Amino acid sequence: MIGHEGSIHSIVLDPQSKGCITSSEDGSVRFWDIRKSSQTAIIEPYKHQQLSNRDGSKWIAAIATDTCSNWMACGGGSGLSIWHLQSRTLTAPCDSINSCVRDIVFHDGNFISVGDNYSVTHSAINGEVTATVPTSSSPNFAIQINQNFTSKPV
Repeated sequence: MIGHEGSIHSIVLDPQSKGCITSSEDGSVRFWDIRKSSQTAIIEPYKHQQLSNRDGSKWIAAIATDTCSNWMACGGGSGLSIWHLQSRTLTAPCDSINSCVRDIVFHDGNFISVGDNYSVTHSAINGEVTATVPTSSSPNFAIQINQNFTSKPV
């Protein structure tokens, strides 16, 4: 995967396109055709006007897609943003999450993120924060869904 100019922080497989999506220290999200070992598209969130007024950090630590591969959330030094995958367009800048995001998962219609804000945050696809669960520590580096525990999987 030649193309990133910094360390790769996250790799997500995309079953729809039979490819993968990567995020990097260089601030880019890149789309790859793994059958041909070639890059097919690039998004650079820090270049979007709606996101450029944040703290200036451009690195992307985490990416996640919904189960249908319609939506992608990416987060890093400047917070969280949600993208429409087919058109590669920004749909929600998630202005209420303005601290560093370190990990994201998709669960039950929400993107769930953790990072430097002493909480686990649930965000809808439109960027609206639907729940915030306080944590006793910060930063929080990872979150996983426990598929074997159905009553409280997060």
